[in-house]
Amino acid sequence: MQTSPFPFSITGEPIGGDRPERFSDEAPYIHQHVKERNKPNLKKVEHFFKKWNQWPEVWNWYYLALLKNNRKTEADKLLQMTIDRFPDYLFARVNQAKKFIKDKQTEKALEWVGETPDLQRLFPERTVFHTGEVINYYSVFIELELERDNIDKAEEYLQLFQDMEDMEDFVEQYQRKIMDHRILKMRERLAKYRAATPEYIKPEPPAGYSHQPFIHPEIEKFLGMNEFLDDTVINNILSLPRETAIKDLEQILFRTLFEYTEEDYDNGNYYILPHAVWFLYAFEAVESAPLIQYLLLMGDETREYWYGDVYNENTWFIFFLFIEQNTHPHHLFEILYKPNLNAYSKTALTDAMEQMAYHHPERRQEVIGWFDDLLQFYIDNREDKNILDATMVGAIEYIALNLRATELLPKLKILHEMECIDEMMCGDYEMVEEEMNSENDRNNKQDPPSIYTLAKNERQFFDNINKTEEEEVRRERAKALMPPTLSEPKAGRNDPCPCGSGKKFKKCCRTLPK
Repeated sequence: MQTSPFPFSITGEPIGGDRPERFSDEAPYIHQHVKERNKPNLKKVEHFFKKWNQWPEVWNWYYLALLKNNRKTEADKLLQMTIDRFPDYLFARVNQAKKFIKDKQTEKALEWVGETPDLQRLFPERTVFHTGEVINYYSVFIELELERDNIDKAEEYLQLFQDMEDMEDFVEQYQRKIMDHRILKMRERLAKYRAATPEYIKPEPPAGYSHQPFIHPEIEKFLGMNEFLDDTVINNILSLPRETAIKDLEQILFRTLFEYTEEDYDNGNYYILPHAVWFLYAFEAVESAPLIQYLLLMGDETREYWYGDVYNENTWFIFFLFIEQNTHPHHLFEILYKPNLNAYSKTALTDAMEQMAYHHPERRQEVIGWFDDLLQFYIDNREDKNILDATMVGAIEYIALNLRATELLPKLKILHEMECIDEMMCGDYEMVEEEMNSENDRNNKQDPPSIYTLAKNERQFFDNINKTEEEEVRRERAKALMPPTLSEPKAGRNDPCPCGSGKKFKKCCRTLPK
């Protein structure tokens, strides 16, 4: 008997000791074939059924074996016969309920197990239930809630068994089921929201920029460099005259963003553009904003080539600089309202807007107003496929949660109701509202880094990747040199049980619930 969270006791020992010894000896051997899919094993179960069909559990095993072997019609007939012969047999009621759930007849399923789980309502005279009875009964309600898409309720039922003994397999099985259901729902959402993503159209280069010769050879050689920055290089570049250094760095941006060919991309020089942006940031080159803003207009392939998964971390601070030094940065925000752009490129700017609220609390309401205007823009243009971007709206919602911007909830609710927001980011509206009013710490304040910090972090990032790859190679080599392991011999029916109970194997871990 173990500690139970239920108003009844739970035991792993057989309930009802009126089974003959020969039955108890044969049952574990037969039960191992119940879930095996082949004709000879099914025949063994069938033979056992004919021999011992006075006991209800034998009907249940034969039913499960028929299902495993795709004999559904016979299984259904047997289940009905089981219910007729043993109307109070719990496993028959559970199997009937699960059959109705599978057939999408949830109301009929409830007729067999009750509206809510309560074993003592079904069996008021009993105070002790077997582990197998409890988990199979509750599995009906978990599957029922999954069928209704009440995933949280299904997890709530499963949580009852989390700390109980001998429940590990049951908990793991239904954790996988619940996770699979979540993934399925996410895929359904992804399919729904994929249509709410504008088709990307590459914008024209900004006016006033063209291909010009370099002034400083120290910057021109960046075009051929494929290595990290060190402090010496940084100091040398920053010691150049500011105006001419900025012109050369702008040339790097112009050539990489507008003149790069397939051959250039094949060279695999991933550092040119990010490093040039860092130096423009270090020079506080706000006059280069028209060209730097093109980072917000990049398509997926261009952004992923230059930045991979670290785009926002390597760019937000330069847009923060632009906003901070311009009390009316609406010309910059105009990019967020342009059609046919990629959301992930634009989020470097929205991240910078979020940081303004942290670093300048006096402007927090102004920042929230910027996002409020954006949400209204998406509401107003919900029918325009070139504008509506569910991913972008989801990103704004995430920032709203970080800022605890409850003022934005009414418009977020409208966008959820219109299915114009990617719910994979923050969940449905009920979840967002609950999180908005929770006490979780979501402060996302980041300090604008120096170019030296950026260079150091870049080196550490790639060092960690190289170390991981080297460790994986070492593990694979060591694994190849290891001798093959031999599987442990299985315990015989009359051998001592491996669990250490002192009982025979047939009387312990292989003993089945009745």
